[in-house]
Amino acid sequence: MPSSVPPIDLGITLAPGKSIHIDEKLSKNIVEQQSGLRSIRGNIIAASAEIELRIDIFLKQFFFPPKDKQNEQKSEIFDSYLLKTGRFTFDQKVKLLEKIVCTDSNNKKLIKKLGRIREVRNQFAHRPMAFEPSTDPKDPQKNIIVPYLHWVNSKIKLDDAYFSELNKTFQEASNDLELLIKNQNTN
Repeated sequence: MPSSVPPIDLGITLAPGKSIHIDEKLSKNIVEQQSGLRSIRGNIIAASAEIELRIDIFLKQFFFPPKDKQNEQKSEIFDSYLLKTGRFTFDQKVKLLEKIVCTDSNNKKLIKKLGRIREVRNQFAHRPMAFEPSTDPKDPQKNIIVPYLHWVNSKIKLDDAYFSELNKTFQEASNDLELLIKNQNTN
């Protein structure tokens, strides 16, 4: 028998025997945070899809350079029958990209960022987010809720520092991919 019940997505997780008093102000805060986390989840999945589209552009142009007009039809076939199907996953695209571009340390850093993006995307798509009660550090008499991303025996605190790091990773990966695409077009 499990030692604890898995959290309900966007619910409040309490340790056995613990309770929390939810007044009107805290209830309103919970609803606002639930809405915000749903939006964040969607934004992370959308940003991951944008990164994947940039990888697709690079791969299409690598295998079928746009300078050759005969490649246009081949590129579209490659895109629709391989890149845009579930058979060729984000992870597989990153591995192929790695084989093509990992000749210098900047590209190795990009591959690492893409691995982090894949991990985060999967976490937000498949892990429950839940709140845990705490006390306000500024007012120990005041109850607050803190959002976490949960898994079997681990959790990630969803705070400003976490989201700041994610934003930086997504932005840098996007910029790095744009540079790869640009450099590829000039060669």
